Amino acid sequence: MPRVPSLRFRAFSSAAGLAVLAFFLAGALPARAQQPEMGTLVAPLAQEIVHSHKHKVIVLPLLCSNPKNAPLGVWLAKQVSAALAASVPDFQLVYSSESPALVKEEPGGNYPTYDPKKVEDVAKKAGADLVVTGNFAPFEEGLGISLSMGKRNGKNLTGESNGKIALTPEMTALAPQPLRYDLPADGVYRAGWGGIGIPLCVHCPDPDYSLEDQARKYEGVVVMEVVIGVTGQPLQIVVKKAPNTALAMLVASTVKNWKFQPALGPSGKPVAVRVPVDVTFRPHN
Repeated sequence: MPRVPSLRFRAFSSAAGLAVLAFFLAGALPARAQQPEMGTLVAPLAQEIVHSHKHKVIVLPLLCSNPKNAPLGVWLAKQVSAALAASVPDFQLVYSSESPALVKEEPGGNYPTYDPKKVEDVAKKAGADLVVTGNFAPFEEGLGISLSMGKRNGKNLTGESNGKIALTPEMTALAPQPLRYDLPADGVYRAGWGGIGIPLCVHCPDPDYSLEDQARKYEGVVVMEVVIGVTGQPLQIVVKKAPNTALAMLVASTVKNWKFQPALGPSGKPVAVRVPVDVTFRPHN
């Protein structure tokens, strides 16, 4: 399945000629510097590297909500690199001095992202086959970390993992701003950020895209934000954008009955998360 950075891609199709594309935030992996857990945490990525037979990897500095703590993101990336090198035979780490400038500018955003085009350009210039990206955030008494790995063109996510590591004095010293854990005011986390996993679809049937709707040429993308609770049930559905009210109501009524395996927090316990869901309608001729 094709994927893009920080998003999980799923495609549905129906006999009625509907093509539905649903996007969920992708999760990632944790890291623990100079500690036994590190090998376990990077294991999913290491396995994918071995299976892919593509051993030239670039690990980008991990992102955080406060840019002043970027030095810690660079340090964590080095620990991830060391753990992968210890786990993968013939592992070749490639570096780029341009990597700190790969953040996509989004004014007012609390969750920075990588610029896909810049990442692809840097990876290509460095000769990397695979790119490891990630982010971190304080979680309880530790540090939650999310990592993901994909091909340098950003179209295929090949590995991901989430978790929590102990916060050491060395890490604290690298962060000019206090690493303070704040529980979300509404109790809902952002999936794929700071060690928070993603909900997995268990029962997500297609919307009933009728022949009548197709005849009316109802098409386009319905953009939603959905809160998935600790039991895997959609708790809140907010339609951000839709071609028309009919498709918005159709998708919302369908999504409310979807069932998920709940997202896990850095400590391995289910947590409520907010995820973006895009559903695209394309009538078949």
